[in-house]
Amino acid sequence: MSVVIALGFALSFPIATFAQTAVSQRLLASSFSLTQSNIQSRIWRDQVPDLLKFQRDLQAQVSPSMPLVAEAFSATFTINGRRIVISVLNGNCGSTPVENMRTCPARLAEIDGDHVRIIKDWPMFAISSVRGERGYDASSNAQTRFMTVATYDPATKQLSFADVVDGKKDASANSVTIP
Repeated sequence: MSVVIALGFALSFPIATFAQTAVSQRLLASSFSLTQSNIQSRIWRDQVPDLLKFQRDLQAQVSPSMPLVAEAFSATFTINGRRIVISVLNGNCGSTPVENMRTCPARLAEIDGDHVRIIKDWPMFAISSVRGERGYDASSNAQTRFMTVATYDPATKQLSFADVVDGKKDASANSVTIP
Protein backbone atom coordinates (compact mmCIF):
# COMPACT_ATOMS: atom_id res chain seq x y z
CA MET A 1 0.00 0.00 0.00
CA SER A 2 2.81 2.44 0.83
CA VAL A 3 4.37 1.73 -2.58
CA VAL A 4 1.09 2.71 -4.27
CA ILE A 5 0.89 5.92 -2.21
CA ALA A 6 4.53 6.77 -2.98
CA LEU A 7 4.00 6.05 -6.70
CA GLY A 8 0.84 8.18 -6.75
CA PHE A 9 2.68 10.99 -4.97
CA ALA A 10 5.60 10.83 -7.43
CA LEU A 11 3.26 10.88 -10.43
CA SER A 12 1.38 13.90 -9.09
CA PHE A 13 4.41 16.16 -9.73
CA PRO A 14 4.31 17.79 -13.15
CA ILE A 15 6.80 16.34 -15.60
CA ALA A 16 8.14 19.85 -16.27
CA THR A 17 9.51 19.88 -12.73
CA PHE A 18 12.17 17.44 -13.85
CA ALA A 19 13.00 19.27 -17.10
CA GLN A 20 15.97 21.60 -17.19
CA THR A 21 15.19 25.25 -17.74
CA ALA A 22 17.01 27.73 -19.91
CA VAL A 23 19.80 29.73 -18.27
CA SER A 24 20.60 33.34 -19.21
CA GLN A 25 23.66 35.46 -18.49
CA ARG A 26 24.69 38.94 -19.42
CA LEU A 27 27.96 39.25 -21.33
CA LEU A 28 30.06 41.26 -18.91
CA ALA A 29 32.88 43.55 -19.96
CA SER A 30 36.31 43.13 -18.41
CA SER A 31 39.95 43.85 -19.13
CA PHE A 32 42.48 41.07 -19.51
CA SER A 33 46.24 41.07 -19.46
CA LEU A 34 48.03 40.68 -22.77
CA THR A 35 51.25 39.62 -21.03
CA GLN A 36 49.91 36.87 -18.75
CA SER A 37 48.09 33.63 -19.46
CA ASN A 38 44.36 33.82 -18.76
CA ILE A 39 41.20 32.46 -20.36
CA GLN A 40 40.73 35.45 -22.66
CA SER A 41 44.35 35.57 -23.82
CA ARG A 42 44.17 31.83 -24.58
CA ILE A 43 40.90 32.21 -26.53
CA TRP A 44 42.41 35.11 -28.53
CA ARG A 45 45.95 33.65 -28.68
CA ASP A 46 46.32 34.42 -32.41
CA GLN A 47 45.24 38.05 -31.87
CA VAL A 48 47.38 38.79 -28.79
CA PRO A 49 50.58 39.77 -30.70
CA ASP A 50 48.73 42.46 -32.71
CA LEU A 51 46.82 43.66 -29.64
CA LEU A 52 50.05 43.83 -27.66
CA LYS A 53 51.81 45.80 -30.41
CA PHE A 54 48.91 48.26 -30.57
CA GLN A 55 48.90 48.70 -26.77
CA ARG A 56 52.70 49.15 -26.66
CA ASP A 57 52.49 51.82 -29.39
CA LEU A 58 49.70 53.53 -27.46
CA GLN A 59 51.70 53.23 -24.25
CA ALA A 60 54.69 54.93 -25.95
CA GLN A 61 52.49 57.80 -27.17
CA VAL A 62 50.29 58.35 -24.11
CA SER A 63 51.85 57.04 -20.92
CA PRO A 64 54.47 54.43 -20.01
CA SER A 65 52.31 53.38 -17.06
CA MET A 66 49.37 52.45 -19.31
CA PRO A 67 48.59 48.75 -18.69
CA LEU A 68 49.03 46.23 -21.50
CA VAL A 69 45.45 44.99 -21.54
CA ALA A 70 42.59 44.33 -23.93
CA GLU A 71 38.87 44.27 -23.27
CA ALA A 72 36.32 41.54 -23.86
CA PHE A 73 32.68 40.84 -23.12
CA SER A 74 32.13 37.30 -21.89
CA ALA A 75 29.87 34.80 -20.19
CA THR A 76 30.62 31.28 -19.00
CA PHE A 77 28.23 28.33 -19.01
CA THR A 78 28.65 24.82 -17.62
CA ILE A 79 26.98 22.52 -20.14
CA ASN A 80 26.99 18.78 -19.48
CA GLY A 81 30.03 19.21 -17.25
CA ARG A 82 31.88 21.24 -19.91
CA ARG A 83 33.01 24.84 -19.43
CA ILE A 84 31.80 26.91 -22.41
CA VAL A 85 32.85 30.56 -22.78
CA ILE A 86 31.48 33.15 -25.19
CA SER A 87 34.06 35.90 -25.67
CA VAL A 88 33.57 39.08 -27.70
CA LEU A 89 36.82 40.98 -28.26
CA ASN A 90 36.54 44.74 -28.06
CA GLY A 91 38.99 45.26 -30.91
CA ASN A 92 38.56 45.64 -34.66
CA CYS A 93 34.92 46.50 -34.04
CA GLY A 94 32.66 48.04 -36.63
CA SER A 95 29.95 50.59 -36.01
CA THR A 96 26.25 50.05 -36.57
CA PRO A 97 23.39 52.52 -37.00
CA VAL A 98 21.97 51.35 -33.65
CA GLU A 99 22.86 53.45 -30.59
CA ASN A 100 25.57 51.89 -28.38
CA MET A 101 25.89 48.80 -30.56
CA ARG A 102 28.82 47.65 -32.63
CA THR A 103 30.03 44.46 -34.28
CA CYS A 104 33.16 42.83 -32.93
CA PRO A 105 34.94 39.50 -33.40
CA ALA A 106 33.57 36.76 -31.12
CA ARG A 107 34.43 33.19 -30.27
CA LEU A 108 32.68 30.37 -28.50
CA ALA A 109 35.21 28.13 -26.80
CA GLU A 110 35.33 25.03 -24.65
CA ILE A 111 37.87 25.35 -21.83
CA ASP A 112 39.37 22.16 -20.39
CA GLY A 113 42.21 23.04 -18.02
CA ASP A 114 44.81 24.78 -20.17
CA HIS A 115 43.31 23.47 -23.42
CA VAL A 116 41.05 25.77 -25.46
CA ARG A 117 38.93 24.43 -28.31
CA ILE A 118 37.17 26.99 -30.50
CA ILE A 119 33.62 25.83 -31.26
CA LYS A 120 32.46 28.85 -33.27
CA ASP A 121 34.12 31.98 -34.64
CA TRP A 122 32.09 35.08 -35.58
CA PRO A 123 34.01 37.83 -37.42
CA MET A 124 31.17 40.31 -36.74
CA PHE A 125 29.08 39.73 -33.63
CA ALA A 126 26.65 42.43 -32.47
CA ILE A 127 27.30 43.63 -28.93
CA SER A 128 25.34 46.26 -27.03
CA SER A 129 26.99 48.26 -24.24
CA VAL A 130 27.71 51.75 -23.01
CA ARG A 131 31.29 52.82 -22.52
CA GLY A 132 32.08 53.12 -18.81
CA GLU A 133 34.37 55.56 -17.01
CA ARG A 134 37.44 53.51 -17.96
CA GLY A 135 36.24 52.07 -21.28
CA TYR A 136 34.43 48.88 -22.13
CA ASP A 137 35.50 47.14 -18.95
CA ALA A 138 33.90 46.43 -15.58
CA SER A 139 32.96 50.13 -15.30
CA SER A 140 30.50 49.67 -18.19
CA ASN A 141 28.64 46.81 -16.45
CA ALA A 142 26.83 49.09 -13.98
CA GLN A 143 24.18 50.12 -16.49
CA THR A 144 21.45 47.79 -17.82
CA ARG A 145 19.89 49.83 -20.63
CA PHE A 146 22.41 48.50 -23.18
CA MET A 147 23.69 44.94 -22.91
CA THR A 148 23.88 41.58 -24.64
CA VAL A 149 22.42 38.47 -23.00
CA ALA A 150 23.27 34.84 -23.80
CA THR A 151 20.73 32.07 -23.14
CA TYR A 152 21.41 28.35 -23.18
CA ASP A 153 18.35 26.09 -23.63
CA PRO A 154 19.22 22.49 -22.66
CA ALA A 155 16.10 21.15 -24.40
CA THR A 156 17.28 22.39 -27.82
CA LYS A 157 21.03 22.61 -27.00
CA GLN A 158 20.91 26.14 -28.45
CA LEU A 159 22.93 29.07 -27.22
CA SER A 160 21.15 32.19 -28.43
CA PHE A 161 21.68 35.89 -27.89
CA ALA A 162 19.55 38.97 -27.35
CA ASP A 163 20.54 42.61 -27.36
CA VAL A 164 19.04 45.12 -24.98
CA VAL A 165 19.02 48.55 -26.62
CA ASP A 166 17.68 51.47 -24.61
CA GLY A 167 15.97 48.99 -22.28
CA LYS A 168 14.22 47.01 -25.06
CA LYS A 169 15.24 43.39 -25.66
CA ASP A 170 15.51 42.06 -29.22
CA ALA A 171 16.66 38.61 -30.29
CA SER A 172 19.93 38.51 -32.19
CA ALA A 173 20.46 36.55 -35.38
CA ASN A 174 23.42 34.82 -33.73
CA SER A 175 22.83 31.38 -32.25
CA VAL A 176 24.69 28.11 -32.16
CA THR A 177 23.99 24.50 -31.26
CA ILE A 178 26.36 23.25 -28.59
CA PRO A 179 27.66 19.83 -29.71
